[in-house]
Amino acid sequence: MGSTKKYDVLVIGCGLMGSALARTLAGRGYSVAAWNRSPQRALALAESGVSPVDSPVEAVPAARICIACTNTYESTRSALQPVTDWDTTTLVNLGSGSADEAEDMARWAGERGAAYLDGFIGSYPKDIGSPHGMVAVSGPTALWEEHRDVFMSLGGASQHLSDEVRGAGVLEGSMIGTFYIAALSAYVEA
Repeated sequence: MGSTKKYDVLVIGCGLMGSALARTLAGRGYSVAAWNRSPQRALALAESGVSPVDSPVEAVPAARICIACTNTYESTRSALQPVTDWDTTTLVNLGSGSADEAEDMARWAGERGAAYLDGFIGSYPKDIGSPHGMVAVSGPTALWEEHRDVFMSLGGASQHLSDEVRGAGVLEGSMIGTFYIAALSAYVEA
């Protein structure tokens, strides 16, 4: 907080998880804006102290950090494609994908002048903001430190994984693989 920007955080994507992120941050005293391709989802967050915005184009440069919580990297790029002024806003993508997609997204962000962190959410929406809620992030340590307060507000187990932007994707992929192997083994055993 304490920024000269209009918003501390802009959340792109107001599904279950994006809404949980926005509500939690607003409840912790951050000035939060939200955008969703279906405007009524962002409007529904107004009663929680979140400012719905019509377009990311004006909202991105007005925010300290832009957290994208969409279902794919492509949907994040599509939502943010019209934005040309990243000023000093950091982009954080918390969608699922591969380590290669994380590197591609970092390149895409860099071409637009955006600082970039990649990550995933390792908890359920109801656990966002709790001591065991987790947002795992990879990318430059200095960016993690700059926005550490935001991530720790989202979950006490939040952590920086690696300076390599692909680190979060590698860990997320291995966690999913471990789950499916255990589930398949249980199925075969049954």
